[in-house]
Amino acid sequence: MPSPTSDQQENKTEKTLMGFNAKGAAGNRASFFAAAGLEWPDDMVMEYDLGRYTDYPFSVDISNNRLLAALDRTGQVRRAVVAIGREDVRGKTIPGVYVYKKLAFCQGHIGMQINCMNRQCPSPALSFIDDLIPVFDASIGNLHSQTIVFVPQEGASRPLCLIQLCQLANRGTTPLDVNVSILSSTRGKDGTVALPLKFNLLSESDSPITSGTSKTMLRLDPGESRSVASVFDFSEQEDGLQIFNTIHGCRTALKATLKARKGSLGKVQIPEDPWYGDLITRSAELARQSLLLQADGKADGSFWGSNANPLPEVWTRDFGYCAMGLVDSNPDLANPMIEFLAQYGIPDQAWEREARMHPEASGFEHSLGNSCR
Repeated sequence: MPSPTSDQQENKTEKTLMGFNAKGAAGNRASFFAAAGLEWPDDMVMEYDLGRYTDYPFSVDISNNRLLAALDRTGQVRRAVVAIGREDVRGKTIPGVYVYKKLAFCQGHIGMQINCMNRQCPSPALSFIDDLIPVFDASIGNLHSQTIVFVPQEGASRPLCLIQLCQLANRGTTPLDVNVSILSSTRGKDGTVALPLKFNLLSESDSPITSGTSKTMLRLDPGESRSVASVFDFSEQEDGLQIFNTIHGCRTALKATLKARKGSLGKVQIPEDPWYGDLITRSAELARQSLLLQADGKADGSFWGSNANPLPEVWTRDFGYCAMGLVDSNPDLANPMIEFLAQYGIPDQAWEREARMHPEASGFEHSLGNSCR
C-alpha cells in the first residue's frame, strides 16, 4: 500500500482538529489542501443559507470528473454528485451564468466505521499520496488505521464508484477484536435527482464478506496487519461492485488512479521549501476536480472550487480559470471543456460595465473583454 507524503509528519506535530483550530482558522499547511471551514452541521445547511461561504464545513474533495464527493475530517462521504445534463439559460438568469448543470445528488453519512474496545476512531491526521489522494490516519489504543479514499480512474474509464481502502494494524501485545461497519444514511435535495447508492464491504480474511453485508468483526493478533475496504457505487448498474470486489482489485484501482493523475502533472521542486511545489500540484488537482463530465464525455460545467453541491449555476469565468491549465496538464480533459466554452461561454449581449462603456458591444466582444482582463 502506498505511504503518505511527508505532510503526515507535520500533522502529527501540530495538535489541531483535522487541519483547523477551534476558531476555524487553518491549523497547518495541509489545511490549505482542503476547504478550511467548520464542522459539518447535522442538517446539511446549503451554501446560500450561510452568511459567508467560508463558514462552510471543512472538506476534502475527490473526483474523477464523473463523480465528485466531499469528505469530512473523518474520511466519511458527506456529499456526492454526478452530472446528468445541462440547460442553456442565457438571458434567463443572473449575468455571468449562461448555463445550468443538471445533477444527481445525495448527502448524509457514507463510509466505513472502525470500532475497537467500544470506541470509535477519533479525528484522524490528514496526509496525501503525492499531493493527490487523501489518507486518514487514526488510532484507538494499540489499533492503528490508515484509510485511503479515492474515486477510481483508469485511462478514460471513470466509474461512478468511491473506494475506502483501510489497513488495520495491532501494535500491542494482546489480540484485538475490531468491528468494521458501513454507514449508508443518505437523502437527496429538492430539485435534484436522487443519486442511488449500493455498497460492498471487503476483507482479506479466508471467509469473504457476503455482498451487501454492512458489518463484520476481525481479530488481529499482536503485530498483525489486515486490510478491509468499502466500495460505494452511485450508478444504476452493478458494474462497480462487480469490478472492485476484492482487496487486490481495490489496490490495483488505486495504482491505476495514481498513474492517471501523476501522468498529467509534472513535479515542481523548490528545495528551500518543498511545500510550495506540493501546493502547485494540489492547486492543479483541485482545479481539475471542480470540472464535471456527462456520461457521453461532454462537459457539464463546474463548481465554485471543487466543493460538491447541488447548486446548478456554472459561473463562466470561474469555469474558464479552472479549465485553462488543462491545456498543458490534461489535454484530453481540456477538449470537452473548450467545446463547452465555445458553445456556452458567450452571452446574448454585453452586460453591466461593458454594456455601459460600449453600448454597441456584442456578446462575443463582452466575452473577449472579460478574457483579457
